[in-house]
Amino acid sequence: MLTVQEAAKAIKVTDRTILNWINDGLLTGYRFGPKIIRIDRAELLELGIPFGGRGVA
Repeated sequence: MLTVQEAAKAIKVTDRTILNWINDGLLTGYRFGPKIIRIDRAELLELGIPFGGRGVA
């Protein structure tokens, strides 16, 4: 499980984008308390967005 910040950094988007995707139903956010949200790494990979590493030039 990844934090919102970790997920955003891994696919090079903003934290807000991750939260928007959760609100739009594109990702499932798992809440562990009032301020703790986690994202399943496998589900993030299923979006088809390159994960981590360097971009293609």
